[in-house]
Amino acid sequence: MTPVRVRTAGGLVALTALALGTLLAGFSAQPSKAGPPTTTNVAFSVNSGTDAGAGDGLLYTIDINPASATFGVATPVSQTPVAATNIESLAFLPPDSTELVAIDSDPAGAQLLELDPATGATLAGGQFPILEDDGVTPFIVSMTGLTFTTDPANPGSFIPWLTTFNDARGASDLYSLAPDQPAPDTTAFIATLAVELNETVVGLAWDQSDPTTIQGLGATPNNNLDFINTAVGDKGFPTDLGLGFEIIDGGLDFDPLTSTLWGIDDGSGAVGGKVRPRAPGQSTLFSIDPTLGSVLQSIGVTDGVNPLTGFDNLAIGPPPTTMPVECSGQISVRTRKVNFGKVRVNHSRVRGVTIRNVSSSEPLFITALDIDDGDYEVANGQAPFTIDPGSNRVVAIRFTPDGRGKDNATLTISSSDCDRGDQTVRLLGKGIRKGHGKK
Repeated sequence: MTPVRVRTAGGLVALTALALGTLLAGFSAQPSKAGPPTTTNVAFSVNSGTDAGAGDGLLYTIDINPASATFGVATPVSQTPVAATNIESLAFLPPDSTELVAIDSDPAGAQLLELDPATGATLAGGQFPILEDDGVTPFIVSMTGLTFTTDPANPGSFIPWLTTFNDARGASDLYSLAPDQPAPDTTAFIATLAVELNETVVGLAWDQSDPTTIQGLGATPNNNLDFINTAVGDKGFPTDLGLGFEIIDGGLDFDPLTSTLWGIDDGSGAVGGKVRPRAPGQSTLFSIDPTLGSVLQSIGVTDGVNPLTGFDNLAIGPPPTTMPVECSGQISVRTRKVNFGKVRVNHSRVRGVTIRNVSSSEPLFITALDIDDGDYEVANGQAPFTIDPGSNRVVAIRFTPDGRGKDNATLTISSSDCDRGDQTVRLLGKGIRKGHGKK
């Protein structure tokens, strides 16, 4: 049985031509079918790996709420890697939509992909090679940044902006495409110097307040927040701001709900300064003051327990809430009781609960994970998420007692398995004073 998903109408999915110009046919704002607006956004990032090694290729969501207990925790959207060689940049189209656009910077020919943010899958018809002016030759240079601005001549349409790394100059160029340019003629591409010489822009963002200016995350050696005039490129408009990092290779995006600029560092560079509290080889999520260029907050990215690396792209948007309205999948939770043992007050212990989808043909949608005691929390694997047929997902539960004595709770797992209904797991633990712990 195929689950019915709620998605935004229009967008890139209806496009079929191969040139990037064809994408613009879908860049009009469309009415959303995704329900009421979210009050908390998350970061989306594909774990593409670092220069030193490959990542797992999965699409993750990362909690960007500093007040949350899971701030900086990355949760896989699905178990299937994104079908691309090297995702360098992500952006939502249009802003706050359910259309997630990715740059695959394959040296054999860069392309844009439209991804379903609820599953990480490439949508039907959502694969578009990026072509040179002759309409045949793909860009061989690395594509490093992507964002969209409104078209001043047509507020209902959006213009794509991309940065490429020019190996000959060691700098980035900024490209856009005129909204009225038909495919396959891509001569409307305009190139302007995006950043200072010898600097690469690894991420682009637009705060939606000024259609003539976008911001870039400048990589080594200068590590600037670059202000880029979309008419003339980066020519000191205004003064670029130093971030204080030693090395950056990551992404950038703007959260319209909180007016916060967020960046991510893949973790491949040296640890430097006081703004990168991470282990060697750990990605860092950070927020930036867009007027001062200073880092406001930063946190090492984890899976709830262990440090993670390899996140070099970023898009801010609503959590993936695409859930089926029909029954799908077959849930199996063999563990009915998890004993955390004795844990010192205000200390933590993590245990895992494995959720299996024993269906051979249908995906299982986990719609909610609820715990009825505040001393227990989901440390990794927050719902909603999808479990592919025949696969499983380990959900990490953290127990942090705030007082002495027995402390038991119930984990309730809700899913799209209409036959088996909600599954429950008993959580057992005891808070003790210092010196009395036993694993």
